[in-house]
Amino acid sequence: MPSQGESSHREKLRWGLAVPGFEDTLAQFLDESLVDIHAYPNLHLLCWIRAERFIPASDAFALYERNWRFVDEKTLEPKECRLIERLTRTYGGGLLNV
Repeated sequence: MPSQGESSHREKLRWGLAVPGFEDTLAQFLDESLVDIHAYPNLHLLCWIRAERFIPASDAFALYERNWRFVDEKTLEPKECRLIERLTRTYGGGLLNV
């Protein structure tokens, strides 16, 4: 049985869908908060033992930082470089401790 909070969140989502621009705002929030590990080759390799496809962005940053020695910088695609830069600004205060 869903908790009171879950029920409230579902109701807010239903109402939010009627608000112009809500879906775009929600999509942006999800893109910033969750990372699709299959979309980033080096991150996907770092997550070899994980079964889930999406991880919190803060976890992705921690994985990069903790396991940078396994990242092949020569094969980093521009998209993955942009992700690392964004995560570094957001979670590392502009610094990637490697």
